[in-house]
Amino acid sequence: MKLLRLGTSGFGGLRGYFRFDPNRLTVVVDDNERGKSTMLAAVAAALYGLGDDRRSHRLMTPLERWRPWDGSSYDVEIEVECEGARYTISRDFDRCTVGIRDGAGHDVAAEFRDGKEEYPVGQKLLGLDAAPPAAFLALLAPRLRAREPLAIALAAAVVAIAVLPFVPAGVPLLIVALLVALFGWLRKPD
Repeated sequence: MKLLRLGTSGFGGLRGYFRFDPNRLTVVVDDNERGKSTMLAAVAAALYGLGDDRRSHRLMTPLERWRPWDGSSYDVEIEVECEGARYTISRDFDRCTVGIRDGAGHDVAAEFRDGKEEYPVGQKLLGLDAAPPAAFLALLAPRLRAREPLAIALAAAVVAIAVLPFVPAGVPLLIVALLVALFGWLRKPD
């Protein structure tokens, strides 16, 4: 999947419209508290929605966490390309609405509907549920403080990005997992 455009009237402290060149790798680098993580959360929210379940989020739900700080409109829209097809995914969190249009502008939201009011666009486009990648990152993050694990993670990211255009969705993660497991098996114990 290629992210082509991200726009929001308000998502946390983020607002504005951003375009990404689909033929180039985009790296977002800036000082702390400038919106890098918020931008990533906005893309994930467009693909998967935001949870509002107090049973699993006792202090603050994701829906509450990303509400615009200044009280402005609460929405996100992304345009993506996946397997040769373009989609525009719009979520208005104030109105609890989802809009999904194909490259010709036709409403295709019904194709992504799952259950009564669920639209797991990311799961249908990428073949990935939001929970496993989030759990993987939660397990991985504390281990990246040392130099060797960080180098392995960066090398794995480069491999995943390199094979991405040539294999189906989900396969880059499997390739990287196998390579990391092979590295761990071949590595001599200390």
